[in-house]
Amino acid sequence: MNTQTFIFGSLLAIYSSILMAANHNGPTRDEKIQKIVNRCLESVENGHGVLRYTNRESSDYIFKDNDEIHIKIKIQLRYQLSFTDEKFTQAKILIEEAKNFIREFYAQHHLNVEIKLEHAKFYRNSMNPYPRPTSNAHIVYIRKEMGDAMSVLTWGVNFQWDPIMRGQIYAHEFSHLLGLQDEYDTPRATRIGEVDNIMRNWDAPKPKLYPHQIKQIISPLCPRIL
Repeated sequence: MNTQTFIFGSLLAIYSSILMAANHNGPTRDEKIQKIVNRCLESVENGHGVLRYTNRESSDYIFKDNDEIHIKIKIQLRYQLSFTDEKFTQAKILIEEAKNFIREFYAQHHLNVEIKLEHAKFYRNSMNPYPRPTSNAHIVYIRKEMGDAMSVLTWGVNFQWDPIMRGQIYAHEFSHLLGLQDEYDTPRATRIGEVDNIMRNWDAPKPKLYPHQIKQIISPLCPRIL
């Protein structure tokens, strides 16, 4: 065996060792989440829990059905009066699209989220068609801009934004309705999340939820998994 062959063989062995070590660093984030969900499914029969987080009058349910964890939530969207009929229609379409993005985002985390949206213009007088929450819905106010307008119960509509970026913003804000907190560096943040954590960086490429967040969301159904 010549020196060149020996060196090449040694490097190949080192590379193989690195790959094997990388594959034995423990379960991946998704595997951990799947395990948490499976543990929850195994611990309940046909039970359900009530989610009560950001809106004291809301009544959102989490339950097991057909070996899946389902979350039902109703959101009553109140649009500013300044929306023209045309922009109102466009905004409704954008947010319905965002609803589908949110459902797909949570589906990849093994949760089936059922979102019902109610759309209405908001008048600050007796003509308001929704003077009170209907059927214990969350109330979310819709503004024309985003950025500083975005909060747990105030969402913005920017007609120029990329659909994926808009969907990720709404997925971040929607997650607050399920009890998740911001995980970026602010006085209100309870912890600092990973760089691709959607509660830290909603604009990260393909942001994700993490096991501790899944545990928090499904804890009303499976409190023993915490």
